[in-house]
Parts: sequence; structure tokens; C-alpha cells
Amino acid sequence: QGDNGRLLPLQKMKYINKLILFDIDGTLTVKDRNVSLIHLKKIIGLYKARGALFGINTNRPIKDALPLYRALKLNGPIIVEDGAYYKLNMSKPSKIAVKGTPKLNRQIINFLRNWSKTRIGRKFTFKASGNKAHLSSKRIPALILITPQRIFTASIYVRIQGKKNTKALQVIYELLQKKFQNKLKLAFFKKNLLQGKILVGNLKTSRLNTLRQIGCKFFKFRDMLLISDDECVPRVVSNSKIHFASVCNGVAEYKKRCTYVANQNGAKGIIWIVKKFLES
Repeated sequence: QGDNGRLLPLQKMKYINKLILFDIDGTLTVKDRNVSLIHLKKIIGLYKARGALFGINTNRPIKDALPLYRALKLNGPIIVEDGAYYKLNMSKPSKIAVKGTPKLNRQIINFLRNWSKTRIGRKFTFKASGNKAHLSSKRIPALILITPQRIFTASIYVRIQGKKNTKALQVIYELLQKKFQNKLKLAFFKKNLLQGKILVGNLKTSRLNTLRQIGCKFFKFRDMLLISDDECVPRVVSNSKIHFASVCNGVAEYKKRCTYVANQNGAKGIIWIVKKFLES
């Protein structure tokens, strides 16, 4: 648009050589609900016409990321499972970003399923499902829920009568460490008490490292921005082309390191960041 608000012909618009990636949880999705996509999709369409690229960078499996990618009609890379693998766009095949254990999630599913059947003491109900409605069910005394769509990483939720339970989470955490710590030498195990889940992944897996990797190889002439609510940003970012932004509900420590911080959540906050970055 020009200063008078009228749309300019495409040939008169300034070409934008930048790439924006959206996190999902806490950014495109807040409290398990997607933000309003109508206006965001419109803004993305306008900047796509000027050369900007838009993608997704998330810890979720690709099955969870693709619906949002398609709904927003994005045209850039999609990085999933905390950087374990990626697609440059919808027409390109997936590429593995790190040397990991391709069947890590399947190994954990098989182990927990068998363990829950032979468990002595408190009986856990094991479900390999992406339906998180099970997490709040009080009809299940003790629940282990794992997302089956993952490949290189695992996300295991633990609930006691529909509520998060630190002791039960610790039991499953220690169990997995004992079984897989030596077997999966490059694996890490992390407890997320706030979400009541355990994350298992590869030590070399990182959304930021994968973004650096594909940025240097495929998008080296573009400035890149990652919009999220929390990221492990190093004190010194070796690639100055990568910038960070946060919506309003972002973690305080993360926001201190961001170039752009919106004072709103949802689509309004994201749109404000998109405009600030692409027009700077």
C-alpha cells in the first residue's frame, strides 16, 4: 500500500527479501485453540506478493503443523520436531536435519505399552493418541499419553485422574532414563512440569540450529525472523541474519533478547510483528 492507503501495482512495490517462521504453541495456537487466521492470512498474502517467505518452526510433529501451514497458505520452510527434520516447501521432500534415531518414538511407544500391561502396583492406562481430551478425563485413574505421529522425538504426558502429578511424572521419567539412557546415547530426557510431560529427543536437535543450517544453505541472502513465545536464544547469535520476536504472553527472559515484542497476543500481535520486521 502507498502512503494514501491505495494498493500499488506489484511492479512499483519494494521487493522484500526476508523470511518469517511462526512457532505454533503459544503463538499460532493459544490454550489449544488456533488464533484468528483470516486477517493474518490476508497480510501474509500481501507480503508474499512482494517476495517475502513464510514458514513454521515448531516442536510439534509434521501432521500437526501441516494444517496451519496450508490454512495460512505459507510458501517457506516447515521445521518440525524441534528441528529434527524439515521441508523447504510443500513441493519438496522432507530432509533429516540431524543424525538421530528415526524410530525413537516407536521404541518408546512399544516399551511403555508393554510395561503398562505388566506393571505391578498402580496400573497405568497407556494410549498412543493425538487426542489430548484424554488428559482431562477423570475416568482414567492413571494415564500415559504419547503422540504417535512423531518420528525422531517423543512427547509423553502423565496424568492422575485428569490432573498433572509430579510424583507420577518422576516415575515415568526415571523408568525411561533407566531403559533408554545407554541405548540411545545421543538422547536427552527433559521434564516439563508446567505441561506435565516428558520430552525425549536428540542432543544435537535444535530448532535454531536447523534454521541456521537451512538458512546458510538455501536462504543465505535473506534476513530471518522467528516469532515465538519462548526460545533458547544464545547470548551471542553467530548468524546475525536470524532475529527473534515474541507475542505478549512470551516468557520474560526470552522477550529480553527479542528484537520485536508485541503488546498483544494472537493474530493482532503477530501481524504487528510481521509489519515491523518486513517494513524495517
